[in-house]
Amino acid sequence: MHGHTENDGIGTFDMYYAHGLFQTGMDFVASSNHDFTPDFLTQSEWAEVQALAGVYEEAPGRVALSGWEWTTEAQDERGGHRAMYFRNDDAPIFRSTTVTSNTVYKLFSLIRPWDVILQPHHNDWTGYDPELQPVFEITSAWRQAREEAVEFKQQGPVSAVWEALERGYRIGFVGSGDSHWMGTGEDNGITGAYVKDLTRDGVFEAIRSRRVFASTGGRFLIDFRVNGAFMGTSVNVERADPLLVQVRVESETPAELIEVVKDHKVVHATRADGEATEFEFLDRSGPRPDGKPSYCYLRVRRADQQYAWVSPVWVDWE
Repeated sequence: MHGHTENDGIGTFDMYYAHGLFQTGMDFVASSNHDFTPDFLTQSEWAEVQALAGVYEEAPGRVALSGWEWTTEAQDERGGHRAMYFRNDDAPIFRSTTVTSNTVYKLFSLIRPWDVILQPHHNDWTGYDPELQPVFEITSAWRQAREEAVEFKQQGPVSAVWEALERGYRIGFVGSGDSHWMGTGEDNGITGAYVKDLTRDGVFEAIRSRRVFASTGGRFLIDFRVNGAFMGTSVNVERADPLLVQVRVESETPAELIEVVKDHKVVHATRADGEATEFEFLDRSGPRPDGKPSYCYLRVRRADQQYAWVSPVWVDWE
C-alpha cells in the first residue's frame, strides 16, 4: 500500500503494479510516490498512475489503487509523511510545498471531499483524523522501531505506536514496503485485511474498519478477539469483569512467540506450537488507573525474525 517507482526509485509505474499483483501475488497494491522529493511528481506522471490503476483494477481478483505520498521533513511540525490511496482515480495533488497545503491540517481540510485513506509512516508524525487516518504503518522495509515507546508526550510529534494509542488515537496496523527498488510485496512490509469482497470498496471498508494486521513480509493468518470483539473494533465491558482474549495464529513457518499487549504492557506470552496455535487467556488486570479506555493487540514473532502485529481491540470500561 506504499511504494515508489520511476519518480523517485527504479522501475516504471506499469512494472510496479504488474510486479506486485502478478509476480508476488498481492491481492491489493497502491502506488504512492513522493509529491516533491527527491523528484517532483508531475501532473502527467500522476495522470499516468491514475490511468494504470484503472487498467490493473480490471484484472479479476486484484485491486489496484492510485496514490501519492505527502512529504515534509522528518520530525517536521507540519506533519511528517503521509502515504495515501484513493477509492477513485480522479483526485488532484495537494503538494506539501504549496502554501495552501503545506501542513497536515490544511491537507486534511482540502482532501476530505475525496474518498481517501492516509497512513503515517516513520516516527515523529503530527496530526490525527479518525476518518481520514484509521491506520498507521507499523513496519516497512526500513525495519524502523515504530511500536514501543519509553515516554509518552501529550502533544507534539508522535514518536511511536504506543504514544499514539496512549493519546487515544484509534489506529489499526498496516505494513508497507516503502520500497524504491521494485520490491512490491517482497520488501519487508505487507498488510493482511479481512475483506467482505475483494474490490476497492471491500479493501477500503476493511482498512477503515481496522480489520487489518501488519507483517514484516511473512505470510500469516490471524484471528484475534477480546470478549468476542474482532480486531480493530471496540467492546463495552463492566469494570469488574475480566477480558477473554481468543487467539489463533497460522503461519507458513511456525511462530515462535505470541504476545498479548494491553496498555503498552505484555500481559500474556505463549510459545507457539507448530504451524497453527490456538489459545484463550483470561485477563484480570482490570481497567486503567487513569480511567481511559484500554487497548489490546497481538504481537507474533517467528524464529526467522518475521513479525506480525494485529490491530487493537479497544475496551470501553463501564
